Amino acid sequence: MTQRVALLLLTAWSFTHAQNAGREPFNQPPPTPDWRPLDNPIAVSDLNGTWEADQGNFLKKISILQVRDAVVLASIDREGNVPPDHVFSMGVYNTPRTISAKIQPYGQASWFRMPIRVLDDDHIQTGGVDLPVGVTLPSSIFHRASRGSAQDIRCDPHGPPPLSAHESAMRALIYSFRGELSVAACWSYMGAIQGDVHSQAAFGSYLYLGRGVARDTTQALFWIQRSAMQGDILAAAYLVSMFRDGIGVPKSAQRQAYWTHRGEANTSPEALTGGAIPPWALQTSGPCDPANPPRVNAQDALIKGRVAYQARALEIAACWFGIGANQGNVKSKTYLGILNAFGLGVPKNPEKGFAYMLETAKAGDLFAKVYLANFYKLGIGTPRDEQTAFEVISSLPDTMAAFDAYNDVQGINAMESAAGFLNLFAAVEGKEDCEADNERQRRLYPGIRPQPCPAPSSDSLAGPSGAAHHTVEHPEEIYPEFRPYPH
Repeated sequence: MTQRVALLLLTAWSFTHAQNAGREPFNQPPPTPDWRPLDNPIAVSDLNGTWEADQGNFLKKISILQVRDAVVLASIDREGNVPPDHVFSMGVYNTPRTISAKIQPYGQASWFRMPIRVLDDDHIQTGGVDLPVGVTLPSSIFHRASRGSAQDIRCDPHGPPPLSAHESAMRALIYSFRGELSVAACWSYMGAIQGDVHSQAAFGSYLYLGRGVARDTTQALFWIQRSAMQGDILAAAYLVSMFRDGIGVPKSAQRQAYWTHRGEANTSPEALTGGAIPPWALQTSGPCDPANPPRVNAQDALIKGRVAYQARALEIAACWFGIGANQGNVKSKTYLGILNAFGLGVPKNPEKGFAYMLETAKAGDLFAKVYLANFYKLGIGTPRDEQTAFEVISSLPDTMAAFDAYNDVQGINAMESAAGFLNLFAAVEGKEDCEADNERQRRLYPGIRPQPCPAPSSDSLAGPSGAAHHTVEHPEEIYPEFRPYPH
């Protein structure tokens, strides 16, 4: 390692730890693991380096990390929608020339057996097996493109990372495969603090499951959130479990659905063969500085805030929505209305939440109109005013988009919401018909005093006694815009 690289790594490590000083219990290093060098090797070849194989229509490039008898194989280039640096196989030598390996197709939870033969120091053969998922793995002969080296070294989580993020991640897999989980967790941590999203997911999973380290769902959430927000499918799967069971986070059917469908969109058969992935399922988020030094525009700030909101990284979400709102983005202001009204990621300030919602409702946001009506009805950030609540909700256009907004806010029971929506327009139309009749009577019979028309009420708004999943009653379920995925 050159002095310059070592200095850069030490600077990055010091910066990461300085950033997180005083922020317990987040980003705490694991205990230093017990460690000993791996057993005496039986391998006769050092496979460290890069390898290439002609696949007919493209040149497949992989990297191999070998530490004594353990090996990890990772793709180098993006293949279709499979990201670069994807680790797809790992194993150990069982004879001097054969490796008992397993392969995990991208997007699959299971590992399958795949033999690797060392033909000579510069050629290996992989594949030639049928996988249980209905895929035939063709035989491929790889030739060496470059040589590398790897040392069997100790992992010290309290010092600067001695290896790159990618090599730390691959080394973690070697120790995981050998069952040395405390060492694997340590190397995952070293990759995580350098920003490797797969390492962040892996270290979060160790914390979540209590494998190799003490179980800590708070720290697990910290790492899993950040990895999922950057597109890691393993982290997305853990968020599904956490939001489903309420582990480390409040239960949320809405967030569970988001991460479920996002994972499915990225691992569908069409996606894995290079097909189109819905744009929403590829959106990412990351740390946010309110000063916005990268000059992220309003729409991109909304997107980053939305992803963080779905991961329940609410402080990050509030920061991105603030950047979007400062540039005039209406939907960002609707989100800020929710965050402030219910104290999600910001100090609870119902009056500020009401002000945001009033502004965006006046700008025509349909969700904001439904929420504003509820705020009036329930007295959130403003005195209770059922008449104004009714006037706001009755200003919704008679369109499918308005019905969808009403349905999403009032509850997930479509029939109840439809009935309420229809009752709303019946009440409005009934009052209008009554007033028209009275006006005709006045013209025909001057001096007559018609009966007053019944004043409509806000009963068409589900309140505490209304739909069981009303989002104002269950703020964890609030998603104040149209969902691009089934729910």
